[in-house]
Amino acid sequence: MFISYSRIQKIINNPIAGFWFLYQYIKAKRLRYIKIKKTLPDFKNIFLIDNDVFLKLIESGVNEEIKIFDTEIDMQNINWNYDYLNKINIPYKYYFDLREWIAKNSFKGFDIKNVWELSRGYYLKDIAIKFYQTNDKEYIELYKYIINSWIEQNTYLNSSNWTNPMEVSIRVLNWILSFQIIVKKDQNAFDQDFIDKFSLNLNQSFIFLINNIEQFPFKSNHYIVDNLGIFVLSILFNNQYFVKKSFNNLIKSLDTQFDCNGVDFENSSNYQLLKLEAIMIAIIIKKQNEKLREIPKKYNYLEQLNKIYEFCKYLFKNEKEIFNFGDNDETQIYDIKPLKNKIECLYSLISDDSFLTNESRVFNDSGYGFLKNTDFNILFLRSNQKNSSHFHNDLLSFQLNYKGSDFFIDPNTFNYNLNSEKRSYYVSTRRHNTCFVNYQEQSKINKNDPFFRNNQKKATVQKQNITDLRDEMTLKINYGGNSHTRSLILHKKNNKLTIFDTFNGNIKDIEWNFYLPKSVQIKNDLMLKNIIVLENDSKVLIMEIPEMLSFQVQNSYISSQYNQEALGTNIKIHYKNIDHLQNLSFQINIMENYLK
Repeated sequence: MFISYSRIQKIINNPIAGFWFLYQYIKAKRLRYIKIKKTLPDFKNIFLIDNDVFLKLIESGVNEEIKIFDTEIDMQNINWNYDYLNKINIPYKYYFDLREWIAKNSFKGFDIKNVWELSRGYYLKDIAIKFYQTNDKEYIELYKYIINSWIEQNTYLNSSNWTNPMEVSIRVLNWILSFQIIVKKDQNAFDQDFIDKFSLNLNQSFIFLINNIEQFPFKSNHYIVDNLGIFVLSILFNNQYFVKKSFNNLIKSLDTQFDCNGVDFENSSNYQLLKLEAIMIAIIIKKQNEKLREIPKKYNYLEQLNKIYEFCKYLFKNEKEIFNFGDNDETQIYDIKPLKNKIECLYSLISDDSFLTNESRVFNDSGYGFLKNTDFNILFLRSNQKNSSHFHNDLLSFQLNYKGSDFFIDPNTFNYNLNSEKRSYYVSTRRHNTCFVNYQEQSKINKNDPFFRNNQKKATVQKQNITDLRDEMTLKINYGGNSHTRSLILHKKNNKLTIFDTFNGNIKDIEWNFYLPKSVQIKNDLMLKNIIVLENDSKVLIMEIPEMLSFQVQNSYISSQYNQEALGTNIKIHYKNIDHLQNLSFQINIMENYLK
C-alpha cells in the first residue's frame, strides 16, 4: 500500500490524522476476515413507501432515461468501474488501497464521482415505479440485470464502489426503496436466488458501514448519510444496538453540525439540503414504526429541525432553484424532482408547521441574510465559524434575483477531481461577488487536494436591521492588519440596493467581481460612463459605480450543473491605491432607474 501525497500533507498538518489513518488501516485489514451472516432482511419494518403522499411524489417525477450528470448510459452493458464521461477505467483493488490510489490520481483526467454516481442507483426507483404503474415484467428483468451486474463487478471490499461509505449508504437506500416499490406491487416479483444475492449484499454493506463510519477530521454530511444507511439496515436486520446508536447519532448531529439558527457548518446550500433530507427520512421511519418510538427519550429534536427546515426554505429562489453557495455536486438521498416538493413532502410527514419566506430574514448567529421585497430577493453571505471541506472563498458575497430572474449569481462548482486549475477557479475569492483585496485569498487553496484548504478567514456581523421600508446588514472580514467591511442596504419602496464597501489598513489593490448569467445583456450608457444597464427577459436594472473606478466586462465560466459549464459574464471593477490611503470607502448602487 502507498500513501498519497495529500495524505502525507494532512498528517504533517495534523499528527492525529496519522493515528486515525493507521487505526482505519488496521480495521480495514481485519474486515476481510469478518464472516458475513446470510440473514434475510425484514422489509416490513420500513414503511416509507406505504405513505401515499410520498409514493405519489415519487410517481410524479419519473425519469425516462438512465443518466449520470445528463449523460445517458446503456444499461444492457454496464461497466461499473468506468468513468463514462472521461472514458477511463478505475483499477480493481482492495478498497482501502484504492482510496489512496484515487487520492494520488486526483486531477489526472477522471472524476471518481462519475463512477460513484452511476452506482448510487437513483434510476432504480424509476424502473420500479414504471413496473408499479404498468405491471410490465420487462422492468423486473431490467432491475434484476442491473443488480446482478453490479454485484458481479463489485465483489465485496474490492472495487471503487466500496471505497466511500457514504456512497455505499446512498446505494443501499436506493436499492431498498426500489425493491419495496416492486414488492408492494407484486410480492412474488423476485425469485429466491435473486433475493438471497440481494440480501447478502445488504448484509455486506451493513458490516462495511459500521466499520467505516466517517468521522475524522470532523463529522460532516458523510457522517450523517453513513448513519442513515446504518439506521435503515439495522432495522431490516433487527440489530437493536445499531438502531439506537445510529438514530441518536443523527439526532445529535442536529446540534453538532447546525448552529442555533439551523445553519449547517459546511457553508454549502447543497449539503444543507442533503443533511435535512437524510435526517427527515430517519425521523419519518422512526415515527411510522411503533417499535422505535421510545428512542430517544430525553431530547426534543423537533424545535431544532424546524429551524433547519426554515433556513432551507429560504434557500429556494423559486419552485425549482436554490441560491447556490459552496460546493454543489447534486448529492441527494433520493433523486426526486422538483427538490422543493420533496423537502416539503418529507417535512409534512413530520410536522404540520408552515413557514412563510416572502419577507426579509436575517439568521443572526450565522450571519446569513435574505433581503426581500416584492421584486428583490437577495442573499448575503457570511460563512460559519467552523472549517469544513465544502466552503468556497465567498465571504461577503451576495446574489440577487429580480422579479424572478437572476442578475447576480454564484458561478457554482463544475467539478471536484477532474482539473486542478478549474477546481481552484471555482473556489477562489475572485469567482464570487465580493472583493479581492491585496491579491489575497480568503483561504489558502491546495492545488493537490480538491477539499483541503486552511487559514480560513472569519467574517463577523457588525449590524443587521430589518424594517418595513429598509433592510440593512453589515459584515466585516479581517486580513491581518487590514479589513473589508460591506453593508447591503435594500430600499424596499423604490427598489434600490446600495452596496457600501469600506477598507482599512495597508490597502494596495482592490478588485470587485460581479457574476451574471449569459441571459443578462449588458450595456454601458455612453452619456454616463459610470452607468451599466443590465437586462434579462425584459427586466432592467441599472448599476451605478463610482467614477474613479475602472471596469471591464468579460466572458467568464459559469457552472449551471455538476460537470457542466458555459460562458457567463463577469463585471470586473478595479482600484489601485497609488496614494496609499489608509481608509477607503466606495458606494455601488443597483436600482430600477437613474432617478432612484
